[in-house]
Amino acid sequence: MLQANEHDETKQRLLDAAGEAFAAKGYHRATIREICSRAGANVASVNYHFGGKKGLYKALLEHCHQESLRRHPPGSLQAQAGPEEALRVFVRSMLDRNLGEGRPTWLSRLMARELSDPSPALENVARASILPNVDRLAAIVARIMDLPGDSPLARRCALSVVGQCLHFCRSKPVIEIVCPGVTYDSQGLDEITNHIVRFSLAALRGLAQEGTA
Repeated sequence: MLQANEHDETKQRLLDAAGEAFAAKGYHRATIREICSRAGANVASVNYHFGGKKGLYKALLEHCHQESLRRHPPGSLQAQAGPEEALRVFVRSMLDRNLGEGRPTWLSRLMARELSDPSPALENVARASILPNVDRLAAIVARIMDLPGDSPLARRCALSVVGQCLHFCRSKPVIEIVCPGVTYDSQGLDEITNHIVRFSLAALRGLAQEGTA
C-alpha cells in the first residue's frame, strides 16, 4: 500500500500530466494511457485515485481553480473599506490569477478548450468553484449601484466586469501589438486594474442614475 506522501505525489503527478494532455488534445481525445505514461504511473492509478477519466478531469479543474484562489484570493467584502475598494481588490486578484507567476503554462489552453468544447465536468466545476466568486462580485456591484443583492442588473454588470478582465488576460498577445503602451509587469497590471475599475465605476454609476431618473 502507498504511504501518504507517495499517495499525494502520485496524485499530483497525474494532475500535472493530465493538465498537459488535456490542454494539448482536449478531454475527449486525451487517453488515460497517455496521461499515466507522462506521469510515470500505472494505468490503474487513475481509477484508484480519481475513479476514472471524468473524475480526473473534474479534479484537475477544481485543483487549478482552488490553487489560483489560494495564491491570489479575491478578498473579503467585509474586510474592505467600501465597495469601490472591494471592486479594485477583486479585479486585481482576477488579473493575478490569470496572469500571475506560478500558473501552469497549459492552463490557458485547457480553459480555452473547455469553453469551446465543454466536458461533462464543466457544470459541476462552474457551480462549485466559479459561482461563489460571481456571487461575491455581484454583491459588490449591487452596493455600488445601490441595488438589492439579488438584482439581475447587478449580476449582468458583474459579468461585464469579468469580461473586461478576461479580455486583457486572454487577448494579451494581440493587445501588446495593437496597444503597445499596455504592459503586463506589476506596474502594468496596476494600470490595467485602474482602467477596468474606473471604466466600470463610470458605467455602473451611469446605469444607476438612469434607473432613478
